Amino acid sequence: MKKNQLIIGGLIIAAFAVFLLFLINRKKTVTTSGTVPGNTTTEKSTQTDTEGFTGKLKQAILRNIPMKCIWKKDENFSAVGYLKSQKYYGEIINQGKKGYVILKDKCMWTWNENNKQGVKMCFEKDIWEDQKNVPQDDYYCVPGTVSDSMFNPPGDINFLDIDKQMEGLQK
Repeated sequence: MKKNQLIIGGLIIAAFAVFLLFLINRKKTVTTSGTVPGNTTTEKSTQTDTEGFTGKLKQAILRNIPMKCIWKKDENFSAVGYLKSQKYYGEIINQGKKGYVILKDKCMWTWNENNKQGVKMCFEKDIWEDQKNVPQDDYYCVPGTVSDSMFNPPGDINFLDIDKQMEGLQK
């Protein structure tokens, strides 16, 4: 049983490391709308050249206004994210596979499309405070209306709580 827990814990940590690599390797592009899987809300941002912001994600967070941010590395790797009150919701597409992330209240939820399993992980510090964890690539962001419901993990996904799993391994 403990061996299975160690394997699961290792896989989750590896998945988290891959997710962080996705965040670090981002570049910018532009799109116009996004949908939160598991929620019925579709969010759209209005966009004009004078409203656009190109810069670091941390700079966008510090503006403390709801924004939609977009980046694209290449044909196979892109993302769209929504910011509001130090919360982040993102959709990442890599090699045709779609993944999702929510960052809020010092916790992160990640899951993949067509999979009812996800991972929840919490941190001691706010993720935006630790500069090495915040991607340094430039994003293209536009102010927009962002619903608080975007930052609620979907109810139809079973999230494995890494913190609880680690506590179980220490016993």
